[in-house]
Amino acid sequence: MRTILQAEDITVRFGGLVALNGINLSVQEGQIHALIGPNGAGKTTLINVLSNVTTPTTGRVTFNGEPITGLPAHSATEKGIGRTFQNILLFAGATVLENVMIARHCRTKYGLLEAILRTRNVLNEEETVCQKALQELEFVGMADKASTIAGNLDHGGQRLLEIARALATEPSLLLLDEPSAGMNPQEVNTLMDLILRIRGRGITVLLIEHNMQLVMGIADVVTVLNFGEKIAEGTPKEIQNNKDVREAYLGRGIQYA
Repeated sequence: MRTILQAEDITVRFGGLVALNGINLSVQEGQIHALIGPNGAGKTTLINVLSNVTTPTTGRVTFNGEPITGLPAHSATEKGIGRTFQNILLFAGATVLENVMIARHCRTKYGLLEAILRTRNVLNEEETVCQKALQELEFVGMADKASTIAGNLDHGGQRLLEIARALATEPSLLLLDEPSAGMNPQEVNTLMDLILRIRGRGITVLLIEHNMQLVMGIADVVTVLNFGEKIAEGTPKEIQNNKDVREAYLGRGIQYA
């Protein structure tokens, strides 16, 4: 199995606060890799480092064997890393379709002058963008909401729209930051099926998640962070039986199904 993403000795300091301390992480191509841990463990900080939103104090990240540490944030998308955010970031006043089309524009191949002149190439590209956006909306089950204003969607719908936007960028690695947050049990089941279908498209998935039934139900590998350090990694069954993990969650009422 090939390593698609490698993080080596990642440390992030914010002033006197050490958010991550010497983290090593390998994500294997074609797997669903879950990142879990109590609030404040450093999970989102690590995802931000992996997607070039945050530059680590020390350490480096390689994607498909190429160093990406310190590159502009948009370069991660260009290289094939898509992501969603813990706090939903949509164009609330635009339609669902327009939101996905905007994301897709990172793959267009025309220049500024062509866009101003509205050349045939631009018109053809725009049609392709629209069709691709509609395909991704259909994939996540939101084709019937294409003309809906994004801000009018319920919370679960907005989460699915974020995933459709990320998929429209044609990622080979998809980072999902708490995708089930605010979802009801039925929506979580739909999300689990969606993530498995995403993996079925050949897209590797790395997700932060607090819903342990979701994690244990679909993850191939689980990495556990606590206070900025990696305390365990293994299969879902190995993580369930890990004493350090249980202690990290002590008093949180964690239940495994």
